Amino acid sequence: MQLNLHGPSALLGAGILALAFFAGSSSPQLQKVAQLTFPTDVRVVGVPDPHTAVVIPESSPYVVPGGRLLVVTGLGRTSSSGTDVSVVFDGTPMWFGSLTSNAQTTHDVPAGLVAKAGTTVSAGGTASVVLGYLVKS
Repeated sequence: MQLNLHGPSALLGAGILALAFFAGSSSPQLQKVAQLTFPTDVRVVGVPDPHTAVVIPESSPYVVPGGRLLVVTGLGRTSSSGTDVSVVFDGTPMWFGSLTSNAQTTHDVPAGLVAKAGTTVSAGGTASVVLGYLVKS
C-alpha cells in the first residue's frame, strides 16, 4: 500500500495548524509586577474547602488572620466595566492582569502567590476581586 500526500492539502493543513496555535496564544496574560521570594519553598498542604474560600472585593482590604496563609487562586471582576485587575499585598502590587473580553471575568495567577498572617491583601482596579482560600500555617 502506497500513501501519497497532496502537496497543496499538506500546506493548507500546516497553515491551519499554525493559525490555531497563534490564535490560542493571544489570550490576555498576567504580568509579573513584583518578584516573589520565600526563604524556603512554600508547600500548602490540604484541599480548598468552600468554608475557607475568600473573596476580597476592591473596596474591602482583608487582613490574613493569625495562624493562616491566604493562597491566592485568581483575579476577577464583578462587572464588565472593570478591565484591569491586580492583587496587592501591604500596598505593593504583586500581579496585574487585563481582562479585555466581556466574557472573561476571572484569570488564574501563578502557583505560589501566598500571603502570610498579618498581610493586608486588597484588589486593585475597577470592580475587581481577589479570589483565594485560607489554610493553616
